Amino acid sequence: MLYACDLRWWEHHQGVSQFKGLKATLSKSAAARFGLECFEGLAMPGLSKQWGILHQGRNSGYQALNLAVLLGARRIFLLGFDMRLVEGVRHFFGDHPPGMNVPSHYAEWVKNFETTLPYLDGVEVINCTKGSALTCFPYQPLAEALRERN
Repeated sequence: MLYACDLRWWEHHQGVSQFKGLKATLSKSAAARFGLECFEGLAMPGLSKQWGILHQGRNSGYQALNLAVLLGARRIFLLGFDMRLVEGVRHFFGDHPPGMNVPSHYAEWVKNFETTLPYLDGVEVINCTKGSALTCFPYQPLAEALRERN
């Protein structure tokens, strides 16, 4: 599954036509243009328990977590959830291309993630991002988390 919340991302990546799995967004325009599953976004704390609705948390990682829970995931690994500037770079992969960068409100986003905890209902969330400012989920290196899975 591939999830991105906004039209600019989908336009920049031209709908990622080579990806054959389920693609989803909150953007009605992106959904119509690229044939994506469209979810309604609600600005509410916690997680939606209703298919078709995602709580926004003001960032796509939060929305993707909500989507994984709706899809029935029981164990979720977070990758690239730095939630802080690292050497002046906003994302683990570097900055977005020109025109796609938007303000990153990491302190607010961290607080938003904290509101998800009572809604996880037995879903284990592990942050596999070394040095992350997102500490409401336990940290574990990805290789170690994957070994425990097998």
